[in-house]
Amino acid sequence: MFEYFKKVELLEIKVESLEGKLEDAKKQIEYLELEKERILSEKRYLVEECGFEVDFNKMNAFSIERLLKNSRETTCIGYFKQEQVQVPGEWQFECSKITHERLVKEFLDYKSSQQK
Repeated sequence: MFEYFKKVELLEIKVESLEGKLEDAKKQIEYLELEKERILSEKRYLVEECGFEVDFNKMNAFSIERLLKNSRETTCIGYFKQEQVQVPGEWQFECSKITHERLVKEFLDYKSSQQK
């Protein structure tokens, strides 16, 4: 009978130990989630602040669109690669909506100048 109580006591100690580890793991997960959000927020800010130019003429671009990729908004420019035969390619990158809208306007200006 004594051995029975000893086994139960050991099991209770293991349960308490695991509950402590579980609580520590939950705190660590919470910290990591917050750190992930901080890093993503910082990246979003950097992406939104960066500026760049696209030469649609040199790219021989034929389309531009906004896509959702891995729950992230990206801009995709379709273009023809400079090879013996026109081979379509696409360039996907992250940028702010404001930058995307600016690029769409530039692309539309580029396309209208090609039709003249």
